[in-house]
Parts: sequence; C-alpha cells; structure tokens
Amino acid sequence: MFVANSNFENQFLSGISSNGDRYYRAFELSGRFSWFIVTCLIQDDGLEMLRSVCCSFEEDLLGLMQPMKNARAISVQRLVASDSGDGRWEAREVTKVWHTATEQGKRILVTQDADGSECCGLFGDAVDFELGQRTLIFDVATGGGQAAQLAYPTVAQT
Repeated sequence: MFVANSNFENQFLSGISSNGDRYYRAFELSGRFSWFIVTCLIQDDGLEMLRSVCCSFEEDLLGLMQPMKNARAISVQRLVASDSGDGRWEAREVTKVWHTATEQGKRILVTQDADGSECCGLFGDAVDFELGQRTLIFDVATGGGQAAQLAYPTVAQT
C-alpha cells in the first residue's frame, strides 16, 4: 500500500485539477511488500501518450490488464525488497503475467521476470507449487496487454 502525506502534496496542481485528482511529490510505502509499475501506451486521434500507475496488489495489476479500446500495457515492473537486508529495492522487468489458481482454488497472478523466474504473492515468492490452467494476460514479446478503461482515460485531442 502507498501512504500519501499532505506535506508532499503539490497544492498548485491539485488546485487546478478539473476532475478532483490530487498530486503528490512523494508517497510512503506502508510495508516491504512487492509492488508494480504498469506503463501503458494510449493512442487516440493520432496522439500517443505514456501513462504509468503504481499498484500494490495483484488484483489491481489484473484490473490494469483488462481490455480498453485505445490503450495497452507495454511495460510491467515488479519492485521487491532486496534479499540483502540493507533496505534497498530491486526492480525486475516482468515479461509475462498469467492468471491462474492454486490447487486449493485460490485465484492468483504469476509473473515471469526477464531471467525466466516466476513468482507470485505479496513478497514475490517463487512458484514452488502446482498451478491450475494458466491464462496469459500480458506478454511483452507480443506487444503487451490491454489496459483498463478506469485507470487510463482516452487522450482528448487539443
């Protein structure tokens, strides 16, 4: 989860926002859980724009991969707490994302990093258990995935 502190709010940008968005220069991470940065390419009327969203739960990542007319996810990164114990974070390029279930029927997402390792869960745990049938929802090699309409409004022509 992310904590937005009012001390880091950009009052000017928040004040001129026409849709009630709030703008912050920084946010705090509430725990040492893995989180994602999803970048989408939005195309509309010949214009292209990149938008990135930070999300901290796999359900939100799944929501960002849902179909939308003019946008598609082109990059996913998983940020994980370093195993070194020195407080650093490591960014891992995600090349594939699958939706699947455990043997007990729990719905999960499995991500594959550029080095081929697969992980899941809040801490980016290795997949060391049997999974059900997988549904591929993101593959950077085939042009990414689709982006969610709620997260990425279409670009208005100016």
